[in-house]
Formats: sequence, structure tokens, C-alpha cells
Amino acid sequence: MRIQEVQGGGQRYTSWVRWRGNLLPLFLALPFGVLALLDWRWLGGLPVACWLGMEHLGLWGNAALKTPSRGLWVGFATDRHVDPIEPHYDVGRLDLSKQGLSLEGDRLSIWIPWSEVQDIRRRPNPHSWVLLGGFVSVETTDGRLDIEPREFSRLSKNRKLLPHLEKELRQAWQAGRSSSV
Repeated sequence: MRIQEVQGGGQRYTSWVRWRGNLLPLFLALPFGVLALLDWRWLGGLPVACWLGMEHLGLWGNAALKTPSRGLWVGFATDRHVDPIEPHYDVGRLDLSKQGLSLEGDRLSIWIPWSEVQDIRRRPNPHSWVLLGGFVSVETTDGRLDIEPREFSRLSKNRKLLPHLEKELRQAWQAGRSSSV
């Protein structure tokens, strides 16, 4: 896996953009958490508030980041990225070819030849906790790339793309492996 920092990157997918989509849903759910501490009957409101907050505010402003080029618009992170609130390190375009996959993000440019891929599988992320998403992971000989669709402004619509993304990655991986033999 070849990872390069994009020169001048991070201008669009800033900390503020990443955090506002995660903190606003948290602030929406916080009162239900406090009320649940006082009276357990409020506990039911907590997951509902989390779901509504993530669904309607989680991708706030992401549409403005999309670039008009080919490929699927995704959020992604390598296994080196650890953040319990924001699962994505960057956003960008995913492109699949017979040789491998490439991601052109705001902060990173990633290239993975199919020969380095060991497995493609699903992994949970914070969106999975409220049934609104998850990662498709590309496991390589020297790390992991976690990818989540972000084509739409709602997480539930993007979640529906996960099986398609996993299938497309597997097919491209199989085609790439068979063409290199």
C-alpha cells in the first residue's frame, strides 16, 4: 500500500468539517443521556436521538466537498487512524482498475495493487452502532484500508451501497489477480 500526503491537502476536509458532523449528533443525544441518569424511562430516547442526529446531521456539509470526477465518493481511513468519534481520516474518490485501487482524497493519495490484497470484508464503525453504516475493509500485506460510501447526504442511503461496494471490490480484486497470473 502506497500512501502519500496530498500537497496542500486538508484544505477542504478540515477538523471542523470532521467534528461538526460528529459533535452535533452527540449534543442532540446528550440531554437524553442526562435524563436517563435521572429516570431510566428516558433511556429509550437516547438511541433514537443518536440515530436521528447521525442520519440528518452526520454528513452535514459533505456534499460541498465532492469533486466532479469518476469513481465512488467515499470516506476512508487506514488502520493507523484511531478516533472513537470520527471513523474517517479523509474523503475522496475511489477508482478501481485491473492493476489495483486508488483513492484520491483531500489529505491522502492511496494506491493498492491487487497483488498486495489478502482479503476484503466488512468491519463495524461508529455508524454501525446505530445501524447506519460500516466499513468495507481492504486487508493488505502491510495494513488495512477502511472505506465507507458517502455518495448521498444521508447515512442510511450510503449504507445501502455497502453490499455493492463490497461486491465491486471483490470482483475487481478477482479480475486483477487472474490477469496477473
